[in-house]
Amino acid sequence: RQRQMCIRDRYDSALFCCIYTIDAALKANTPDIAQTCLNMVIDSIIPGFKRQMTKETAKENKANYIQILKKMNDDRVIDLIVYLRSL
Repeated sequence: RQRQMCIRDRYDSALFCCIYTIDAALKANTPDIAQTCLNMVIDSIIPGFKRQMTKETAKENKANYIQILKKMNDDRVIDLIVYLRSL
């Protein structure tokens, strides 16, 4: 049971890390790194995140996540922002 909880928490933590890495990459003017992180969020993290029960970090930080994602020039962030707003 503890192992399951750790796995669930990892998606929330991974989302946190990737979103803030996107922010740092944009501030450092390295859009390729930001794009790589966005791809990871959309393709790998969000599918697992949607299945997990614990989403507390995302709920607490969703306003910040949305502000960061709005800086990305990628149409896929629209669906991601809509999803985050629904949390």
